[in-house]
Amino acid sequence: FAAKEALAKALGAPVGMSWHDAEIVSESTGRPRFEVRGTVAAQVEASGACSVHVSLSHDAGVASAVVILES
Repeated sequence: FAAKEALAKALGAPVGMSWHDAEIVSESTGRPRFEVRGTVAAQVEASGACSVHVSLSHDAGVASAVVILES
């Protein structure tokens, strides 16, 4: 959820995005990345971003995420 929240904020928190349209998956190296579709993919495209970068961390029950949109 922290990653989805960070993505929404990076996109300017637009109304109408479905949380189910953004999913964190792991590459074979273990690196996390977003798979976006539908409402979220439309917002990413509208933002002019060509790449979405995500960093995840957790400790003592607290999760944090940073999202960078690259144009």
